[in-house]
Amino acid sequence: MKDSHQEKSKIPPMVSIIGWKNSGKTSIAVGLVAALKKRGWRVMSLKHGHHHDIDTPGTDSWKLRHEGGAERVVLSGPEGFAVMGGWGPDIEMSLEEITSKYLFEADIVIVEGYKDSFIPKIEVWRPGNGDPLLYGSKDSQKDYYLAVVSDSRDLNISIPVLHLENPDLFDCLVGLVETSLLGSKESGCE
Repeated sequence: MKDSHQEKSKIPPMVSIIGWKNSGKTSIAVGLVAALKKRGWRVMSLKHGHHHDIDTPGTDSWKLRHEGGAERVVLSGPEGFAVMGGWGPDIEMSLEEITSKYLFEADIVIVEGYKDSFIPKIEVWRPGNGDPLLYGSKDSQKDYYLAVVSDSRDLNISIPVLHLENPDLFDCLVGLVETSLLGSKESGCE
């Protein structure tokens, strides 16, 4: 855990859970967040996607944005906040910009998606879905992979392969994240 007096970087360490649609990325991200929180880390999350439908037609926020023409609308209250709107035509705020603006207080950020980013990655791969393994498909990113989580037992690659049915899966993943990104000395998984 970090010392509360220690100066924090504007961008906390991040690890991205990547994989093809319906591979189980969200389940792995949720389990990893819970396991890290259980160990006392301050964990925040970011999901990349397309067509998030959080702006319901007819609501006040929708009217402000779509009828009034507000570029962005922020909903805020004691339960939390949400920002709706765009950054401009065909512009998407970068992973680093979002993290530094909204998630800078985290000890670790668990990202779902952003498979082309140059941050540490854990790939979730199910060969039965018919999609190729992403690891190794872009040699420029090969060094960013921490592990592959899979239901295959026949994967011979140079990084850890953790089986989806391993009862210690999340302890193993937390160990990898802690040793790789958070300065822990113990791996948590053998």
